[in-house]
Amino acid sequence: MTHLRLLFIVSLFVISPLTRSADISVAVASNFVATAKQLAKDFEAMSGHSVRITTGSSGKLFAQIQHGAPYDVFLSADQDKPAKLIQLGFAAPGSQQTYAAGRLVLASSSHSSEPLSLSLLTNQSIKTLSVANPKLAPYGLAAQQALAELTDFPPRLIKGENISQAYQFLVAGSVDYALVALSQVVQSSGLSVQYRLVPQTLHQPIRQDLVLLGNSTKQPPHNSPDISDNLSIAYQASQAFIAFILSERGQTIIQAHGYVTKDSAETSPSEKALPANDSVDAYD
Repeated sequence: MTHLRLLFIVSLFVISPLTRSADISVAVASNFVATAKQLAKDFEAMSGHSVRITTGSSGKLFAQIQHGAPYDVFLSADQDKPAKLIQLGFAAPGSQQTYAAGRLVLASSSHSSEPLSLSLLTNQSIKTLSVANPKLAPYGLAAQQALAELTDFPPRLIKGENISQAYQFLVAGSVDYALVALSQVVQSSGLSVQYRLVPQTLHQPIRQDLVLLGNSTKQPPHNSPDISDNLSIAYQASQAFIAFILSERGQTIIQAHGYVTKDSAETSPSEKALPANDSVDAYD
């Protein structure tokens, strides 16, 4: 049992009406915001702590953290940015952990009789394709890597600042196709969207890591006991939230929203609607 999971279990026993609650701030990559809100809701109900979520592209949030944004936890859509924050001294050493793995899909809001595949994008009749900005968003980088395999690529690329904006272009009918996150189409209720998994061999794995940031670990002045208490509570609450995300309950919520986790079976319930010849593998 990991230290963080043990901490989460212990925290459930120490919480009482007399226990002081904390208000923690969590920076969340835009592809994961709906899942993070559900995780926060469940965590708040059982812990008494409050979780404030700020969302954006991983690159934009990374820059905000470097410039002093007071976040306690960062849920990135990649592994590089959490690792870099530790190297730069903005995050706690040893706190980086993978909480989910994403999948890239080719999606369309029109129901063509032609099967969805990347090779379809070489069709001259396809005018536009939306992707997230590869300089800011890991899903955008994965899309760029997958598209590099095409020798003939006529569609005009429409870049969203983040993966949510790229998907909104598709939903609004502004583009013909989009390369977006599986979690987005899985969670879309009432929308008729065709999609197909992009083979993982065409891009680097989209492993999403979290990290405990310096805001909850910084030391206050020695003559400020009240501030010290508040920071200590925020630090413990931040650790407990991370432990909840990595717990069996947290990972089940993440799977249900269209992500792959360490404990995923080869095909989890959220992937029942996927094409039969596509599989989803757990990360190791």
